[in-house]
Amino acid sequence: MGGSAPSSSLSFDSVEYGLAPARGGGSAPAHTAQDDNKVVKKRKSELGGTFSVVSWILFIGLLSALLYQLITRRSIEVHRVKPSNATDLKSFISFEFNITTVSSMSCSHMQGLDKLVIGTPGFIDCKVFPLSNYANYSCYNTSWGPTVTLKCNNCQIPTGDHYISWQFVDLPDDPAAAVGFQFNLSAKAHNDSRHVSYASGTLNSGSYLHNRAVTFRGPDLNILKIHLFPQKFDYLKDNLWLIQPLVHDFLPGSSFYEIDKLRASLRSSKDGLVNTTLCISYLSDYIVETDKENILGIVAFLSDVGGLYTITLAISLYFLHQCESRIKKLQMDDSEMRDIRRRRRAQQHWDKLRIYVRYTWGHSNLNRRSRTKPVRNSIIECFSRVSPDRKHKSRLAGSLRNFV
Repeated sequence: MGGSAPSSSLSFDSVEYGLAPARGGGSAPAHTAQDDNKVVKKRKSELGGTFSVVSWILFIGLLSALLYQLITRRSIEVHRVKPSNATDLKSFISFEFNITTVSSMSCSHMQGLDKLVIGTPGFIDCKVFPLSNYANYSCYNTSWGPTVTLKCNNCQIPTGDHYISWQFVDLPDDPAAAVGFQFNLSAKAHNDSRHVSYASGTLNSGSYLHNRAVTFRGPDLNILKIHLFPQKFDYLKDNLWLIQPLVHDFLPGSSFYEIDKLRASLRSSKDGLVNTTLCISYLSDYIVETDKENILGIVAFLSDVGGLYTITLAISLYFLHQCESRIKKLQMDDSEMRDIRRRRRAQQHWDKLRIYVRYTWGHSNLNRRSRTKPVRNSIIECFSRVSPDRKHKSRLAGSLRNFV
C-alpha cells in the first residue's frame, strides 16, 4: 500500500485520550500525572486513609491482646499433696508475724511476751521454752496501737502446735482496752527475696460478736488461730519453697458492748487486762506442690486463634465502615482513588492497543486514501475485541467507524 502525506496520517500520541471511554457520552477531562500524584500522596491507603490505618492498628492490637490472653490462660494451676520428710522441712526457715492491737494503748501496757508453749496445754507433751530461742520478738507503737512483731530468720519452725501469749494491763489513769486486732503474716525463702507469701487483714470489733461494736477487756483469752503449711512451687525458678500462712479462726475473749457494763469494768481491777494468744499450727506432715500444666492442644489453640482473628477483623471492618460512611471527605477521597485506578487501567489497556495496531497493520494502513474496506473492518473489529470495558464496546466501535 502506498504512503500518505504527513498531513493526512494519524498520530496515536495526539489521540491518546480521545478514544478512551468517557462517562455520559462526553469527553473526559484531562488529568495529568501531577494531579494524580497529589491525590495519591494525600491518601496513603486505598481503604480509607488515616482511619483505615487506625482500623488496622486496632485490629492488630485487639488480635495481639486476645492472643496473649489465650496463651497465658492455656495452663491451669495444679496442687498436689505429698508426705514430707525432715530434709524437705529444712527448706522452710523464715517467717514474720505482726499483730497490732487496735487501741489507744502503748507498748508500756504490755507484759508476758517471753515464753513459747509447744504441745497441747494441760497434756504431758506440753513443754515451755524461752521465746528468744526460736524467734526475735519486739513491740513498737503505731498510730493504730501497739504492734507485736515475731520474726524468725534462718531458724527451724517447731512442728505441731505452739502458743505465744501476752497481756496488756492497766496503768494509772490509762486503762487497758481494745476495739479490734490487725494482723500481717508473711514468709519468704532465704535465697529469694522476690517472692513472699502473706496473709493480712483487720478483725473489726463488730464483725464477730452480736454484730455490734464491742470493747475487749477482761481475763478471758482472745485467741487468733494461724495455720502454716509448707508449699513448693515447681513452675518457678529453682523450685521455690515457701511457708503459706493462713488465718484459720478467731475466738474472742472478754468483751463488753453495753456502756454501763464497760464503765463498771473500767473501775474494776480484776478486769484490767487484755489477754491475747497466738495459736500457731505447723501442718508439716504434708507438703503442697504447686505446678502449672498445659490443657490447650494444638487443634483447640488454632480454633481459638481463628475465632479471635474473625472477631477482631469484624470489629475493625465495622469501625472502618462507620468512619467512611459518616465522613463525606473520606467518601470523596475514595471515589478519587477509584477514578485514578480506572484511568490508569484504561491507559494501560490503551497503550497495549496502540502497540498491537502499530505492529499488526503499520502506519500506512491507517491512511484514509490508501486503506481498503476489508482492512478498515478488520481494524474496527480488533478495536471492539480488545476494548478494556465491555460496557463501552459499542460506543468505542461507533467512534472508530466515524473516524475510519
